[in-house]
Amino acid sequence: MKPPDFPSRIKRLRNTMETKGLDACLLNSRNDILYYTGRDIGDSCFLLVSGDKPVMFITSLSNEVRPTKEFNAVFMKGVAAVAKRLRKFRRVGFDEYGTSYRAFSELKKAKPSLIPSASIIKEPRMTKDEWELEQIEKAAHIARKTLSGLGDITGKSEMKVSGMIDSFFRKAEARESFETIAASGRHSAFIHHKPDKMQVKRKDLVIVDAGALYNNYCSDMTRTFCGNPGPRERAIMENISQIQGELIDMASEGTGYEDIQKRYGSLLRKKGYRVMHSFGHGIGLGVHERPAKGDTLKEGMVITVEPGAYIRNFGGCRIEDMLVIRKGKARILTR
Repeated sequence: MKPPDFPSRIKRLRNTMETKGLDACLLNSRNDILYYTGRDIGDSCFLLVSGDKPVMFITSLSNEVRPTKEFNAVFMKGVAAVAKRLRKFRRVGFDEYGTSYRAFSELKKAKPSLIPSASIIKEPRMTKDEWELEQIEKAAHIARKTLSGLGDITGKSEMKVSGMIDSFFRKAEARESFETIAASGRHSAFIHHKPDKMQVKRKDLVIVDAGALYNNYCSDMTRTFCGNPGPRERAIMENISQIQGELIDMASEGTGYEDIQKRYGSLLRKKGYRVMHSFGHGIGLGVHERPAKGDTLKEGMVITVEPGAYIRNFGGCRIEDMLVIRKGKARILTR
């Protein structure tokens, strides 16, 4: 399958800029620049999109990047070098969420009108094309195969379990899309526990949350294990599994993100649990990206559904799967 047509993505961004009255757009998110150019130029770099050939402002840490027929690449010594290029523009869109105050202050010295434009920069990333879906499916396959191949983890430390997962990813020519979570016993009551030397006991609830990064695209899945569940452990696992099934059934084109979130809250509370986090999130080049609050699901979007319940001094359960949104029933990638 052919990789994306990056010049077409730039063209679509330019068309949107025109409708918004922007003379230029300044991108500084690593994943946004990767989406529009296919080049990973690292952090602290910029991409200037205007009516002219796009310009990448790179540091010495990105010395593999060379100019091409699609974009120019120039080395910069600080944000001041970027600000100089903005002087000829009147209205410049920028990422208001990803721009530091220091960078913003430097850019303002060029005296353009800096227009918050994160939504128009990032919105195209929500709907994945077939090439992107292929990369995401491969990342999901690696994560699924890894977690299903863990075997009996009783007696192993949380650090050992997370290390095994990371090693499996590397053997599959992938790496972690985020720091792997292995949380056993009372630790599983914490949403993002950092693995330590605690050993897994057979009766423990064990949350394992892991994602593979393949060809720059992320996967994210969570399973809760328990070798010998008692009545309380079994109840929380069955409840969360049931809630997840209902939420997955809701996830189709035309459904509002917030509608699923409201349903999630209602289902949790009926079972006597507190809402501790969102029902899920968008995923792609970033492990957390849009769609999010205020968005409506569309065909080709990829989201996770990850209901969880957490009881302090007892433990917790979270189950997370990745879905491709369709007009009808969503396609599950991690089952």
